[in-house]
Amino acid sequence: MEEERQYKTFVFVADEDVFHTFRIEENSYSEALIAGMRSNPIVVEVTGQEHYSAEPGWKYSNGAFYRADHYSYSVQEQDDYEVE
Repeated sequence: MEEERQYKTFVFVADEDVFHTFRIEENSYSEALIAGMRSNPIVVEVTGQEHYSAEPGWKYSNGAFYRADHYSYSVQEQDDYEVE
């Protein structure tokens, strides 16, 4: 008999507005993602700066990503914009 798949569903909220829902299957590969989603994460856009894309285990503080060897990579500030 095949095991029933189990999922976690998250709702994304910004300024009290729901803007997205995200459903992910629970498995050994998604454990870290689910734990991170439960911790009220900060989302940093790095479009056009993908070389700044950090991997699990990196740190982010004061607009910079830090690797285990303590080098930091600043993320250029993006202009804020409003969605109409």
